[in-house]
Amino acid sequence: MRLRELHINIKIRILINFLQKVTQMAIFPFMAIYFSTQFGLKISGILMVIVIIASLISSFYGGYLSDVKGRKLVLFRGELLRFFSVLLMALCNSPVFSNAELTFVTFLFTNILIGLITPANEAILMDVSTDKTRKMLYSINYWSINLSIAMGSLIGSLFYADHFFELLLATAFTSLICCALIQVFIIETHTFKSIPTKLSFRDLFYGYFDVLKDRIFLIYLLAGTLMLGLEFQLTNYISVKLNTDFKPFVLPFSHETKIDGIQMLGYLRIENTILVVVLGAIMLKMMNNQKEQYVLYIGSIIFALGFSLLAWSNNFYVLLIATFIFTIGELMYVPIHQSLLATLIDEKKRSQYIAVNALRLRGAMLIGSFFIILGDYVSSSIISVLYAFIGGISVGLYTILYTNYQSKEKLNHKSVS
Repeated sequence: MRLRELHINIKIRILINFLQKVTQMAIFPFMAIYFSTQFGLKISGILMVIVIIASLISSFYGGYLSDVKGRKLVLFRGELLRFFSVLLMALCNSPVFSNAELTFVTFLFTNILIGLITPANEAILMDVSTDKTRKMLYSINYWSINLSIAMGSLIGSLFYADHFFELLLATAFTSLICCALIQVFIIETHTFKSIPTKLSFRDLFYGYFDVLKDRIFLIYLLAGTLMLGLEFQLTNYISVKLNTDFKPFVLPFSHETKIDGIQMLGYLRIENTILVVVLGAIMLKMMNNQKEQYVLYIGSIIFALGFSLLAWSNNFYVLLIATFIFTIGELMYVPIHQSLLATLIDEKKRSQYIAVNALRLRGAMLIGSFFIILGDYVSSSIISVLYAFIGGISVGLYTILYTNYQSKEKLNHKSVS
């Protein structure tokens, strides 16, 4: 299937997500700096934790809301409120008025809205995709996200310091464009036999309780958390190791320019982003006719080995090679892992499954923090072995997942017959 043959919802959703990610990455990573200058480091840390927790809670409610009221309604109203919230944040940082406390309130509300609409954003892709199109869909989506992150980070680094007000206005305007795209082009994909007039918190609780009883999904969630936990090592243990152990290196084409560990981390992140953008389509074509199950296994192993090599070495060239290795594994396993979610979950509770799946992000953050602490007690060689071990556990979990899922499908097929 070609890109132009994809459902209109998929095309518009990828475009909207691209615009949202560009603006988010242009502002949100710099908000910690903003709050630290306004309130101090300690208060800033507390405020960011509040934002993360509030966003997580709202995503659970958004998942339920999307399954009960529909995707388009949640997306449109959430994005419209986000427009007003960011616009108010801009006014709080305008040349004529400045208020840090109100900026935090609007920033918090904006993140709550992002959490609220994220499950609907993901579910609307699953609603109109099939097993045959999902690998291509998630490869394109993954490529788009990486490009938007790179662009947003660049825009933010260039304009945050001197043009924060204009940056916020541009973000609000972009949000308004997304509202128009949702209203005009998005087609409601979630139909119901009956729409409840009242939202029941009892139904919300039992809905998520049913999700957490799904053993196959929990195996998928654990495998995904471990793999994402490895990815987070680049900005956790690996960054700390490079900062302390990497010796200043003279660039090969410049006899005067030296780079330190932090700069080396920047080079590795740039390499990863460029490789994802450049090789995304090529890898998709190469893997198109391969059995997804084995591509997932091999990709996971390559990904883990790349990070294992990153932890083991401080050599400039070895670090570049290791980044190339884990990026190839990333391009192999990520689209299949993402498309697998749509296959495993109950379509009646898609958004709720997606909301629970967001927990892997929090779990991955904990794994990242754990390895920073562990790195103070053990050598990088042991960390390297542990990374490879995590890759092996993930492959084992994926194997159990496929075995259980295939057995379940056979059982269902017999019962239907």
